[in-house]
Amino acid sequence: MKARLMKLCACLFIALIAAGSGAGPQASAADTTATGAVERPAAPQELQKFCETAACRHDLRVRLRLDKGKLFDETFKLLPPAVQDGMITIHAGEKVSAVPVFEGDRFTGWRAVRPDEATQTQIVSVDLSQSDESTAMMAHVSTNTGPAIKLQMGLIRIDGNDRPEATSSCPLRAGGFSAYEMWPYPIFVLIVAGAKRLSDTDTMTCE
Repeated sequence: MKARLMKLCACLFIALIAAGSGAGPQASAADTTATGAVERPAAPQELQKFCETAACRHDLRVRLRLDKGKLFDETFKLLPPAVQDGMITIHAGEKVSAVPVFEGDRFTGWRAVRPDEATQTQIVSVDLSQSDESTAMMAHVSTNTGPAIKLQMGLIRIDGNDRPEATSSCPLRAGGFSAYEMWPYPIFVLIVAGAKRLSDTDTMTCE
């Protein structure tokens, strides 16, 4: 299973590069893979070279409770950065924060939170965890301030078909807001591909 998931990580690396060089942040996680960019696995040396100048994850341990009492517990020596221009990726046990970048009302990508970030900067935080008693998973999604937004989210199941699938998300109301997203199955990685600013006329529903 670890070899299969390492291939998935390599595919996400290719998707991140594609998103940052033309695929466009408005594409969903599922749409990004549909371009064919993630069909070519990244060679380990490609990721290693990329990580020489990028804030990649090192020695990340992923523990997940699977069906029938099985346990997945692996440490990944090298994974792509959690925050890239085209998407945010979150593994179980991680909390990832990023700044959504807009030109007017048009979402253009994500950037990492700076140490000296201004208090008025809107920051999106996602905390992914698994239940202590089942395979169910939950993401706590929040903003600290700013206008209402809705995130474009996808996921890859640990025991699924190895392709990102779209998932619903709840709007985050203006002024700082928290929402909880839940799934009854274990998730290898949660993906936040884009964000949309909401107006007073937009429907505030989880879909």
